[in-house]
Amino acid sequence: SSTFKSLNQSFTITYDSGEAQGTLAQDTVQMAGFEVDAQVFATVSQVSSNVLSGPVSGLMGLAWQTIASSGAVPFWQALASSNSTLTEGVFGVQLTRYNNDTKVSALEPGGTFTLGAVNTSLFTGEIDYQPIPTGQVGYWIQQIARTSPCVPAL
Repeated sequence: SSTFKSLNQSFTITYDSGEAQGTLAQDTVQMAGFEVDAQVFATVSQVSSNVLSGPVSGLMGLAWQTIASSGAVPFWQALASSNSTLTEGVFGVQLTRYNNDTKVSALEPGGTFTLGAVNTSLFTGEIDYQPIPTGQVGYWIQQIARTSPCVPAL
């Protein structure tokens, strides 16, 4: 990219399953028709074996800026704060479960991520929108009810 800029700042992030490290960079990032100029993200040079499989060239997290290891505004939060980019200030995560299915391969799709809208093909019934609990902004903490879908409001 002609707009790519290395910030020459190293990063390390540790997950329960391992860690990734590299350097921070900045570029115009486009995803699914959305665009953020000067988006900071991590270029990955090393990943421990338990974190991700397959080739990885970068990380753009889904945390809030308040807990982002880089301190950068995450892509989704930059879009949400622009006030005109997203159709709705929501995102949805659908996780696929394969309980007791012996025909599932190790590379089976694990779910979907929908940003700025609701994918009504993935659920039935009404959405029970829940605010982030007071004092917990920074973490995606939600009480999940098995009987109704839960989509965090941004």
